[in-house]
Amino acid sequence: MKVTKEVSGLIRRAVEYAQAHRAEYVTPEVLLLMLCEEDSFSDALALAGGDARELKEALSGYIDNYIEAADADMEPEFSAQSNMLFAYAGSYAANSGQKELGVLHMVHALWQLQDSYAVYFLARQGVEEPQLLRELLSAGEEDKANATDPWSEYAPCLNDTLTDVNPLIGREEELARTIQILCRKDKNNPLHIGEPGVGKTAITYGLVQRIQNGDIPEPLAGARIYALDLGGMLAGTQYRGDFEKRMKKVLGAIAKEKKPIIYIDEIHNLAGAGAVGEGS
Repeated sequence: MKVTKEVSGLIRRAVEYAQAHRAEYVTPEVLLLMLCEEDSFSDALALAGGDARELKEALSGYIDNYIEAADADMEPEFSAQSNMLFAYAGSYAANSGQKELGVLHMVHALWQLQDSYAVYFLARQGVEEPQLLRELLSAGEEDKANATDPWSEYAPCLNDTLTDVNPLIGREEELARTIQILCRKDKNNPLHIGEPGVGKTAITYGLVQRIQNGDIPEPLAGARIYALDLGGMLAGTQYRGDFEKRMKKVLGAIAKEKKPIIYIDEIHNLAGAGAVGEGS
């Protein structure tokens, strides 16, 4: 059976990784490690309660310490469990009427290897198969429905969208202090407090202009500011946890940017956001 582009790349990287680490076999643990580098899988894993970084560390330690070392000139082979995984995945793909074997089928097949350390490390994080598969399926449907990043509607980048803004006047001291705080390594979250109309949002717009003009310290050079739309994120969240799930996905996507800054207008609205009919 044919495999998708994602699975083909995953298998290639797994073989290269095993060879680089002089592992004799490409085991399910190596394949799972490569899965953690797929954005769709790592995002789904986070939504299912796991942590891709911690999982990668555990898998890397296991591979280095417990998989037999091969001679330098030997090509790594797929282990018996890996071959079983591919057989299960191919069967699932065929039974579901799919012409190609995808990541979803690989993850589903992985759970059939109950005596593997791959499943053990997933279970140790509290990740369960049904929830992870649901998140993977949901991510796949959103990717098809959105040609662009699905989270961008909740956090547009002001560097790209902010145009024709009046220059900042009378808030240079506040802007300088904001830049100073943002350049810190720790405790770098400035909070602007003031009555409506005094120019709090204008400070953020002024910061965007400074970044665009290059008039900014080196730590903030090239930074991108994302305006979090709390109203849009709350819209359509009928059940407890919907808002938190959406928020986690947006923040996880923004965290992958090189120098992201998140701007939250009217941040006091976060108190109780997502609550369903209960007291604050």
